[in-house]
Amino acid sequence: MKKTISTISLLIAMLLISCSQEQAVDISMLQVDKGLAYLKDTDRLFTGTAVSYYENGQLQSEQHFDNGTLDGRNVFLDESGTLKLELNIDNSFLDGVFYSRDGDYIFNATFDHGVLIQRQIQYQLADTTIIQTYAENLLTTQELDSKGAIITITEKPFSDKNIATAAIEENMLLVAFAENAQLTGRLFYQNGDIIFQENYVNGLLDILLYHDQSAGNKIYHCYYEGEVLEADSDEICTNLPIKRGGGVVEAILLARAKRHIINPSLKQICLFRVY
Repeated sequence: MKKTISTISLLIAMLLISCSQEQAVDISMLQVDKGLAYLKDTDRLFTGTAVSYYENGQLQSEQHFDNGTLDGRNVFLDESGTLKLELNIDNSFLDGVFYSRDGDYIFNATFDHGVLIQRQIQYQLADTTIIQTYAENLLTTQELDSKGAIITITEKPFSDKNIATAAIEENMLLVAFAENAQLTGRLFYQNGDIIFQENYVNGLLDILLYHDQSAGNKIYHCYYEGEVLEADSDEICTNLPIKRGGGVVEAILLARAKRHIINPSLKQICLFRVY
């Protein structure tokens, strides 16, 4: 009799454990409306884990939701299983590790409830590697040659007071930065790839950067203050130096007329590719 009771107790315990375990759903089972994730064709805000896979069976993404909003650790990988994007979220704030890889550009940071604790940015500039490290109000920049030897190293006081948050917007993941409640930048990701980013000055859109993942190029739309551009013709300027990442890129600039400009004070949109 005791053995029977023990067996029943064990079965009940196993059943309770299995019921309490979170079941993952395919990301296609969710729909997003006004920044909130719902189970498709229902009015139920989704709480749980949503996953997606490549055709080869490799995990593509694992996202966690709490009442329709992103929460906890969220990761995106490429087809080989290499990490492309990781962000940890607590109550909409970045909290913990934030890692983003876009080609040779790597951003690795740690946040505490939206406040930046430390970060490291690494990217290629011609034949050199630039590594910028920020911690304890000090920015250290290293320039390395093709063999990894240090060419120069500089340090300067630097303060980053941005607060970082994350959310979903339509079919994209949005990471936003604001200082003193004023927007300074936004990053838009799709399947772990950065699609475009926005930089703001005094709360106004200043530069919009499109990323062409298939070609490995970045397309820059540069906004300048002034009257609304109404012309239909294109202008071409060549060899205009554009500062990027501490260096200067020589590129063709194509000024395009756009009528759907976000900020009416913006005058010109320029486009160029980094090859």
